[in-house]
Amino acid sequence: MDNKLLLMNPHWNNKNPSKYDKKRELFQNLVENLANQQICFLVGARRSGKSVLLEQLLDYLLVSKIPPTQILFYEFSASENSQKIWEILDIYKTEVGNLDQITYLFFDEIQYLPNFEIEIKLIYDRFPNLKIFLTGSLSLSYKRKMEESLAGRIFVYKTLPLNFREYLDFSSSQNLANFDQLKTTIKPFQSKLIIDQLLPEFNSFLNRGRYPELAIKSTLEPKQYLESILNQSLNQDAINYFQVQKPNLLRNLFDYFVQNSGLETSVLNISQVANADRETVQKYIDILELLGLIYILPNTQNPLKVSQTKPKIYTSSSWVNQFDPNHLQKTGFIMESYILERLLGRNINPNFYRDRNNEIDFINWREKEAFEVKYRLNTNIRELEKYSKLSQKLGLKTKILNIYPENENQQSVLGF
Repeated sequence: MDNKLLLMNPHWNNKNPSKYDKKRELFQNLVENLANQQICFLVGARRSGKSVLLEQLLDYLLVSKIPPTQILFYEFSASENSQKIWEILDIYKTEVGNLDQITYLFFDEIQYLPNFEIEIKLIYDRFPNLKIFLTGSLSLSYKRKMEESLAGRIFVYKTLPLNFREYLDFSSSQNLANFDQLKTTIKPFQSKLIIDQLLPEFNSFLNRGRYPELAIKSTLEPKQYLESILNQSLNQDAINYFQVQKPNLLRNLFDYFVQNSGLETSVLNISQVANADRETVQKYIDILELLGLIYILPNTQNPLKVSQTKPKIYTSSSWVNQFDPNHLQKTGFIMESYILERLLGRNINPNFYRDRNNEIDFINWREKEAFEVKYRLNTNIRELEKYSKLSQKLGLKTKILNIYPENENQQSVLGF
């Protein structure tokens, strides 16, 4: 028996692997997906909780009386190749479990294996009793062409930075009860009292507590912690996994997006300023997105026509607050990035709309919704009428997100 395989599967010897009590909201989605055969792929930035979610799900299966030997866990490293998958399965079926019965397969850091999508597809098709969970980064090939070959077989879950409720939970805040009350309170004066209590902690959350470990360990210095994530992502993952040849260019691009979060981006203009060819710049932008460090928001004027030219590119609020010296003047963009994350976390891939002087922050064509983010004390009535008319023209319902909701069509950004 492979010693590494034994160390990664202590449950085979009746040892409980989970060390974490706090659970992300995504955990319940994974539990509900256990009965489906689809592959579950958790993607997102480093330290967003992907591996912990796998461990917690494994623990859930053990508590549910799934035989320990019908659960296989393995974490890959940069030194291994795609053949390792088949070596692991061969050892497992020969010495441990039975692949003819329902078996749960957890592969962590799968991105280190070249062309892993091909191998996973083969495993999925060959072993119908396998329920497969993966973590890592999607590959450029998946983003550009592999998605079609895995269609119907895979469901991608984004592990985004913490939302506000998760932050309150992970930090054991006394305001958690106030947040839950805000979600059920409809009277404006009651909402205002609750929001007044939550607002200082919400601002702290946007500035600092977007990663689980930062929320749990208040003594951690956020900028230093985030810098360590960048070093691992841009110097280790980008080189080992994406074979990045110009790590300095990748870091410079990320710094640019931090300081220009939420603005429209021209790849051509960036390539000219950076003295790099357009193809390389576009590839590096795709890599930053796959690493979970930026979000690309395309422009659209209807649900069937999405423009890839001049998209908006956002970075998460913590990056802007900690790395942009002008972050105090960018509260609106910081708030927009949080709402964008909340939409992505609900499996919504929004667009923005711009036509001459008219603009809508986010459009969810699936639900016919238009979102406007106004992070200030009061909304302008004329602006609301303008957004309402534009939304009606597009066949959408306007939803205004600000600090204090003023009517039934508005919602507090704190509780979104």
